[in-house]
Amino acid sequence: MFIRIPTHIIRLLVILPMLLIPVLAHAANDRAADLCQGKMAEALLDARDEYRAHIFGARKNDAGGISILTAGRSTSLTSPVTGILETRGRLTSELVDPLVESYRVLRCRSLEVCELVRQSIQQDGGKVNMHILGCAPRTLTRIGACFLPEKSDAAAATPGTTTDAALLADECGRIVEGTLAEERAALKLAVGYDSGYRSLLQLSGMMDWMLEGFSSDAVRAIRDMVSMLGKLHQIPCFIGQCDSPVPPAVQP
Repeated sequence: MFIRIPTHIIRLLVILPMLLIPVLAHAANDRAADLCQGKMAEALLDARDEYRAHIFGARKNDAGGISILTAGRSTSLTSPVTGILETRGRLTSELVDPLVESYRVLRCRSLEVCELVRQSIQQDGGKVNMHILGCAPRTLTRIGACFLPEKSDAAAATPGTTTDAALLADECGRIVEGTLAEERAALKLAVGYDSGYRSLLQLSGMMDWMLEGFSSDAVRAIRDMVSMLGKLHQIPCFIGQCDSPVPPAVQP
């Protein structure tokens, strides 16, 4: 049995991705900067979806795809994932380390997207050796849609500008900062609920164990005592009531 998250918490967690919607709205334009903006938003959403899947879990939906329990359908996941908060037989304090580690990975993946956008603006194609402070080094491929040279030839229909490049870099940083703040708040809320839920389950288990033991052990002892009291009439007499010869008086 998995831990069930209340509806109001799920609604809050679903609303948080709306932070990225303004970015996705620009992807419909044909300008090169807007195409890069759309790719940047997709990469940030994929990183967020992977993080949410490892925290809350992901299931197969009716359409055959994968849906994250708190974020809807995902295009980056191909198989179900058991979330950390779905782990059974553990205290919430035992889950803190993997939860914090998952958040750290989200931060690393998000900052890598921003750095990859910067690295892709002035150079087309190729690999980038990425090493964000506090993150494991990785080698990533530049985003072709984010190639915005300062001087483009006449054949390019929608060239980018240095202003676009600066705006993209700044916007990515703001999005990541806001998303991480919202995810920290959501994680704090989820851990608080998980702790209370697991404590309630433990208390319920102890009460069941106590009631089960009371009905078998304590009641049996009381029943035996009542049965013994019912047989007291069979005892001939008590010491203070039994007839016994009076001891002779002491002669002076």
